[in-house]
Amino acid sequence: MIDMKNYLIKKLKTKANHQGFTLIETLVSIAILTTAILGPLFIAFQGVKLSYFARDQVIALYLAQEGIELARLNIIANDNDGKQGSSLIFSGTSYDLSVCSALPTDTATYCYIDGFSNIKTSCPVAGCPYIKYDTVTGKYQYNTGDPTLFKRSIRIRHEGVAGATGDRDFQLESKVEWSHQGDPKEILLKEILVDWRP
Repeated sequence: MIDMKNYLIKKLKTKANHQGFTLIETLVSIAILTTAILGPLFIAFQGVKLSYFARDQVIALYLAQEGIELARLNIIANDNDGKQGSSLIFSGTSYDLSVCSALPTDTATYCYIDGFSNIKTSCPVAGCPYIKYDTVTGKYQYNTGDPTLFKRSIRIRHEGVAGATGDRDFQLESKVEWSHQGDPKEILLKEILVDWRP
């Protein structure tokens, strides 16, 4: 005959052992859930970082292109004077780009051009100043606004002696530098202009 008391005690102990999770099962399930949650969060975080980098890269590209356009505008304005050769750069007018002019071996000469005042300034040895962003007008400039991450350097390289008559080929360079998470970044655009006139 079965001892009912011992049978019930044994049954309750067996049932108690199988009712809940053990500590190891709980820790394993927490580890699996953490991995499942952290994976997508890491991917989202990387996506945000890449979107900020892409935004800065697009802004830098447009600022570099603007630098090329500003230099070209000044050269074309000098061209309207009917001058030839390097006088496209050194006409003595308000479009004079001599502070931006460099020989092919010169690696230190840079300038910056303010697109609103058309003032051309030689960059110091420490580098060109940061471009500012005016939140009121929504424009990048050097006079008013909050400093940005970006520095723009413009250079006009040409053959021969700077300012010598007969210089017919010019290479415009516009470089924009910035820092992304401590890493220096740079975009460099180049364009060659040839004085085609006789």
